[in-house]
Amino acid sequence: MGVFEAVRRGLELSYSQKDIAVVVIGDGHCPRTATYFVHMTEWMVYSIDPALIRDWEVLLSKTAHLDRLRMLPQMIEECALEVADFSTVVLVFVHSHASLAHSLQALSLNKETRVHAVSMPCCQDDDLGIDPDFTIHDPAILTVMRAIHVYKDIHNSII
Repeated sequence: MGVFEAVRRGLELSYSQKDIAVVVIGDGHCPRTATYFVHMTEWMVYSIDPALIRDWEVLLSKTAHLDRLRMLPQMIEECALEVADFSTVVLVFVHSHASLAHSLQALSLNKETRVHAVSMPCCQDDDLGIDPDFTIHDPAILTVMRAIHVYKDIHNSII
């Protein structure tokens, strides 16, 4: 919820806009963050984590009604995500161990696509090579690793 709040406050995107994609990288064995975005917006949401395979059949049956949720039980580095038809792509990392820089390389984009990243790192720093536009320290997140970094419009500055 804290990362969703950072997206809400920091990116000011319309929840009803259907040409936005959220890519949750390192969502864990249960796509909690991705499912939250599906319920709160009209956006297409991807949950990517090799741990999803743990309860794959159960996850498929419990999320079958969520037509805007795509789950990929693999590492982001193994993906080739076609998101060129979206006007905006938001990469979300909640205590993910994935490289933000490598995650960008897995996206198939067009030149006009706006790309943002929202990261709540745990045991490694973000590796984009740029400073975040701003950082939120959310006291409602019950861990010492509660800093959320928001990077706006990184498509042209990174790729």
